[in-house]
Amino acid sequence: MKNKAIILIVIVIVAIVGILLGAQLTGLIDIKPVFADLPFVGKYFGESEKEQLYIAPLEDENSLLKERIALLEQEISQKEILTVEETEATNVKIAELESEVKRLTEELENLKDLDSKATELANYYGNMKPDEAVRIFENLDDETVIMILRKMQTDTVGKVLAAMEPIRAAKITRVLTDIERGEAE
Repeated sequence: MKNKAIILIVIVIVAIVGILLGAQLTGLIDIKPVFADLPFVGKYFGESEKEQLYIAPLEDENSLLKERIALLEQEISQKEILTVEETEATNVKIAELESEVKRLTEELENLKDLDSKATELANYYGNMKPDEAVRIFENLDDETVIMILRKMQTDTVGKVLAAMEPIRAAKITRVLTDIERGEAE
């Protein structure tokens, strides 16, 4: 019975040592520091020159990778700064464009109002006799007269132009013709 107990203890010790060695080889645990201090066995668990040779290049590569990571992080932060600057420039440009759109929208509304007023005036002057309309047109600038004439019916415009002073009628006719050509293109 005593022999069986000793054999069992040896088997358990061998099994434990086998498990520990297996765990060491798979990298689950590091038993070298524990066994390095033991007599007889310690010389087998000390670091060999071969392992030191493998560790040194890995440490060098690790430090190179850390430097590379630091450089990449620096590049990323610089790109983020540029991105912030580009974003600010884009926001300024967007604000300028929005301001321009607002201005053009207001101008368009003013032109629509002016067009509506010109149509209304054309109706008034179209209902007058050509001589009466011409007397009023003599006191208006060419631009206003042209704006009103463009909204009038063609036969009425012809009668009004015929009643005007010939030089002014020719000038206004030339502008009306240029406008019509521009719209046709």
